[in-house]
Amino acid sequence: MNTLTPSTLYILLQSCSTPSTFHWSLYTTNTHGPLTRGTKHDLTDEKAPRRLWSYNRAPANLLELQSQPVIAAVKVDVIDDVEMLRGALEECLGNVPRTAYSSLFREEMSCRVWVKEALWGLDQGGFIDLGDRGNVSGIQGVEMEVVRAGLVAMWRGVFGVYELGEDGFVVREVG
Repeated sequence: MNTLTPSTLYILLQSCSTPSTFHWSLYTTNTHGPLTRGTKHDLTDEKAPRRLWSYNRAPANLLELQSQPVIAAVKVDVIDDVEMLRGALEECLGNVPRTAYSSLFREEMSCRVWVKEALWGLDQGGFIDLGDRGNVSGIQGVEMEVVRAGLVAMWRGVFGVYELGEDGFVVREVG
């Protein structure tokens, strides 16, 4: 498996049954190995009479997510001592809006929109530093690059680890 970094936040993409679409989630690697084991954070919906969104967090092993294999992990930022900050980080993610519509990004809620809302909240909370990307248009640029990484990984047919470039919205493959 390509190189993952300790104590780091990634955006994970898992392929869906609809071509060229992904399930989006966040993943924090542990401070110490193995780095394929960490915590997955995502939003799922229950299509009962109306959509109800649920925030989920659970220990995850990237090598064992077989029902929907992970095809790409895009490095967002290192989180200084993620183990020490885990409770506060999970509280921040648990407070990310799960309403039917994102007023920040002006679109219907989905796992992808929730990840964008989460990036906003984590940047505002000081957990990560998106720098010039820490605004709505910057996060939308990150979204475009994550989609690009997912499409490249799908085309190659292998799991890939990518990182966002410092200068503009360029994704580089790692490992």
